[in-house]
This record gives sequence, structure tokens and C-alpha cells, in this order.
Amino acid sequence: MLLASGLAAFCIIVFYVNAHWLMKSIVLLLMAASCAALWFFKGKQFFARNTDYPHESLGVYSQLKNLEQVDKFIFTLDANPDSTDNKVSVSDGIAYIPVSNPEHLNKVVIGLMDEYKSKPFFLGLALVCRPAGHADTTSLLTNWLRNILFLQKNLNACIPVNLAIKMPVDFLGENELLEPVWFSHKLNAEVQESNLPKQFESFQQYLASEFIHNQKALQNRHYVHLIETLEYLKQYFESQQNTGWNHINVRSIGILNNAAASSHSPWHKFISNRTGRLNIQYAYIGQENSELHLPKKMIDQDSFYKTNWQLKLVFKLLCVAALALWIAIMCSAYNNAQFLKQIHAHVNEFKNKDKLPESEQQRITNVLYADLNTLKRYQNEGIPSYYGLGLYRADGLIPTLDKLLEPPKPVVQEPPKKIEPVVLTIDSLALFESGQYELKANANKSLINVIKEIEKQPNTQVIIEGHTDNVGNPASNQKLSEQRALAVRDWLVISSNIPASRFATKGYGDTKPIADNATENGKAQNRRVEIILIPDEVINQK
Repeated sequence: MLLASGLAAFCIIVFYVNAHWLMKSIVLLLMAASCAALWFFKGKQFFARNTDYPHESLGVYSQLKNLEQVDKFIFTLDANPDSTDNKVSVSDGIAYIPVSNPEHLNKVVIGLMDEYKSKPFFLGLALVCRPAGHADTTSLLTNWLRNILFLQKNLNACIPVNLAIKMPVDFLGENELLEPVWFSHKLNAEVQESNLPKQFESFQQYLASEFIHNQKALQNRHYVHLIETLEYLKQYFESQQNTGWNHINVRSIGILNNAAASSHSPWHKFISNRTGRLNIQYAYIGQENSELHLPKKMIDQDSFYKTNWQLKLVFKLLCVAALALWIAIMCSAYNNAQFLKQIHAHVNEFKNKDKLPESEQQRITNVLYADLNTLKRYQNEGIPSYYGLGLYRADGLIPTLDKLLEPPKPVVQEPPKKIEPVVLTIDSLALFESGQYELKANANKSLINVIKEIEKQPNTQVIIEGHTDNVGNPASNQKLSEQRALAVRDWLVISSNIPASRFATKGYGDTKPIADNATENGKAQNRRVEIILIPDEVINQK
């Protein structure tokens, strides 16, 4: 378990803790030192426990190795100082292991569990009590009680106890009771306390009903003897109720008529009082049989079950694995949350960087570029283990960062609109008679519109051009076109508030026809006056 726990902790630290390698190394070294110290301490405890067993325990284990395979063990707790037989006996597949010293109980039982840890087995206790053979039974039972409670605490289990009472039941001398009488009182599984006086009372009631049922049978006087014995035991354990017996799981009580009696014992005093202080002569029972065998059915029902250590180990390993997986998931979730929080903080800085100095803006931009490169590397090469276990969600930030860091599109300035001069064309026949340059009387109708157009565009220069057809002498046509341009200019200056400085005139004669002079229609189009409004910007550009 220690190795599995250490391996799980090592994997979590190496793969799922997002920290600097130096910090990880220090933690791993400390963990390795702690595991080694714990291993040494546990090993020392195990060695001390296995080398500190009493001599009787070593003899027990050597006997068990030579016996047939058994999976049920009853520890016979008998502090009889006259009993020196520590031989392990087997009956009905049950091994009876004697323990004569109460202080050795824990070491013997735990040692047996270590020896048989590779398989499941049943465990129970048989506590032998001789209230008629000792003047001070209470101190002996108190020692056994204390060590049984200590054993239950060590095993974290309530071990069933079978109480074997060895007493001279046939105190009237008949010696009828040769076989032990056992009474089992099944307790509720949820009840953690037992009531010994109540069990003795139930035993009495059971024997009374048996006596009534068998009253016609011969030699049934031992029922009376047993009931008297149980009355004494009930009174005795009523006086011991506050010493801890209610925490002992006494599953059965047996009366065995094979023990000697002492005239100084409380039992002798009790019987003397019950029989009018007669001189009691106990029946001769003979040599005591040291072997105590419990009914097999009772053991099958009331023994403590020790599970297979392999199943426990598998369960513990699964618990360690589940705990390690949970810790790894928590570490991965924390690492992913911190990673997303860090990137979101960088995004917010980037969005609010406009008011910062240029150097700080560049730093923030570089940090966000580094985040984007990291995300793309994780997308292409795989994420680190400390972001794993299906909790990585940072891929969704790549489009957002791409959009934020996309360079701004260059502003395409539209080319300035080419300012074209405005050309106003007036048919010459609307202004002049054929071959003349004086304006007609009604020419003002066409020229008034020209004045309006010029006034709409104050930032222009006005060029007045005269054109003719090809009829006649080219020189005369040239002169005629110039004179007509001057005539139009003079009228415009006189008829408006437009300064003369804005005007210029030019005559082209028949050199710039806009139609074919071969036709009358073409000649009519070529006879024209063009008033060109040229913006000042165009003139300045030139």
C-alpha cells in the first residue's frame, strides 16, 4: 500500500502538477524520504511484533504448520495454573489454540493473522471460567476482559466470545451430568452490547422447559443442579455489569461438569446458603479433561470472519487509484482554469492598451502573440499532461486571438477625383450673324445662363474659345473666331460682377472641328463658342 500510494503521488506530482521542475524535485525528494522513514518504522514495528511473541506463541505456530489445513480457529482462554498443556487440538476442522496468559492474547491472535493473511479464516474466543475453583475469580476475569477489549480495538471488530463455565454441577453427589450443556443466545446484528445476566436467565428458562418436558425420564435431576448453577452465575455477573462485560459479544454459554471446587470459593458459600449450610460433598469427577471443543454449528454461526488480505489489498489499491484519479482531475481542472484565466487577463490588457505607452503596448502584444503560439503548438503537438484528462478547453480561444492580432488592413485612399473643366457650348448662330462678330440683340438669352453657371463656381477661371467652320479663308476664320470670343467676354464682364481677371479668350478658327465639315449639319456644329470653366486647383497643379 505504501508503494502504491507513493507511486500514485509520484505520478500526480510529475504529470499533473504545473510547477517548476526544481520545486517538483524538492517535493519528490521529501516524499521519498518520508516513504523511506515510514517503511523503516513499519518494518521495525513488524520485526518487533514478530520477535516479541511469547514462547507459547512460537510453539503454537510450529504446531499449526504440522496440522492439516484449517480455516477456523478458537482461542481457548484458560488461566488455570494447573494446566500446562499448550497442545493445539483439531476437532471437526476447527483448531483450538490454548492461551494461558491474558497479556499474550493480542500477540498470539495478531501473530496468527499475520501467518494466515493469505487466505480467509474464522476466528472466535472460548473463555474458560472456574468460579468454584478460585477464591478470587474476579481478578482473573478482569484481566481477560481487559485484553479482549484491547484485541477488539486493535482489530476494529467485535469478536464473538463463548463463555465456558467449568463447575461441579452435581453438588448433591449424583454425578449425572457428563456432557456439557450449551446455550446460544443470538443477538441482533445491530446491537453492540450484550446482557450476561439476561442470557443466564434465558438459559434458566430454557432448562426449566426442558425439565418439564423430560420430567418422566429417569436421572433428570441435573436440571435442578444446572438451574442453581445458573442462578449463582446470574447473580455474580449482575455484580460485574459495570466492569465492561456489556461490551463483550458473548454468543454462547456452556456448563461443563468437570472442575474441582474449593471450600473458600464464592460458589461454595452460595450452595451452602441455598442448602441450609449442609456439608456439601462434591461428586468425584476424576481427572479434568483439558480439551474444550465447542459445537461446530455454533462456531459456524457465531465466528468472526477474517477476509482475504488479497481482496483487501485490491480494494485498498482501487481506493488509492480512485483517490489519485480524483486528485489528478482536481489538479488538471485547476491548471486549466488558471491557464484560461491568464489568457483572458492578457486579452483584457490588449483591449485596453491604447492609452498606455508604446513600449507597454508592444509588450502586451508580444505576450498575446506568445499565448497564441502556445495554443497553436498544443493544438498541433498535443497538450501537456497537467492539462489533460479531457478538461482542456483553450482551443476555442485560437480564433479570438487570431482576430485580435490580425494586422489592420491598410487604408486605401481613394484617388482624388479628377476635376474636369466645365465646357459650355453655344451655337454661334445664336449669338452672331453669319460672318459677323457683333452680338445679336437677343444673344443675351443664351449668355445669361452662362453668367449663372460662372457665379455657381467662383473658384474657376473662364476661358472663352471661338470656333468656325472651314468655309472661306482660314486666316479670316481665325480672326473671326478671336473677335467673337472677345465680344462674348466683354458682354459677360459688363453684364455681371465677375472680374475681368477671371476671363481669357482664344480663337481657333477652323482648326478644332468637332464634326465633319463636309455636311451642313457638321458645319453648323463646328460654328460655336465654348466657355470653359477651369477650377483653380487644376491651374495650380499645372
